[in-house]
Amino acid sequence: MTDTGDSSSESYGKEKELKQKLQQLEAEKSTYVAERKSLGGQLSPLLQKAKQLREERNALTQAVRKEKQEREKLHTELKKHSSVLKELSSVKQEDRKGPSPGFLKQQIEKLEHKIETEALSFDKETAIMKQIKKLKKEYSVLAESHKNFQSIREEAKEASALRKQANTVHAKMQDDAKKSQAKHEELIALSKQIDEMNLKVSELDKKIADFNLKIRALNHEIKPVAEQKQKAKKEYHEKTQQENKASLAERRKIVYEKLKKGEKLTTEDFIILQSEDDGK
Repeated sequence: MTDTGDSSSESYGKEKELKQKLQQLEAEKSTYVAERKSLGGQLSPLLQKAKQLREERNALTQAVRKEKQEREKLHTELKKHSSVLKELSSVKQEDRKGPSPGFLKQQIEKLEHKIETEALSFDKETAIMKQIKKLKKEYSVLAESHKNFQSIREEAKEASALRKQANTVHAKMQDDAKKSQAKHEELIALSKQIDEMNLKVSELDKKIADFNLKIRALNHEIKPVAEQKQKAKKEYHEKTQQENKASLAERRKIVYEKLKKGEKLTTEDFIILQSEDDGK
């Protein structure tokens, strides 16, 4: 009886010790799980922000690329106009302080009308014809010069507009490039922070996994101890019942002997006899 009770007590003590160790492991694991959950909550908005920064940076980079292409196109057009301007400017310009082509044309028409409407002498008409010829030559030179000057003005005007447009595009490109760089630097710093947090998460996951292995192993260790405890408890209970029955049978025997001898029975003797009637 004593051996069986000691065996049950020993199993119970070992099981208790193992369960206490299990509770300690679960408590330690829970701190890492809580930290892991906290980091996960912090990571989520950072990842969302990183995604937004990446999209904004890429959009700005794409805008800069298009603006560079537009600027290069405008510079190409500007070079063409500059080349034309250079060519036009190289043509010898007449002194524009003299009479205008319009004035010369009026003089020519006036003299031609005079020849047509007036009765002039041969010498006078010849002199006027020479004057008209000379004026027409001057008119031709001035008209060409005036045409060239107008072309220069138009080319210069278009070149100025292109240069202004190119400068506007260039300024926009510089601004977008500056913003893109700022987004990129912010993204790099944020990515570094995310990497550091991910490293911590990985370390915590490893620790939690290690604790799970230890807890699983300890549960495997507890199971046979608990089964042994239950077995020892059952065996102890059965043995105790058998011993109690044997003791009760022996005491009944003594009571029956007292009855045979006609001895007076005690209250305890009646209880023993009653237990027999109850089937105990």
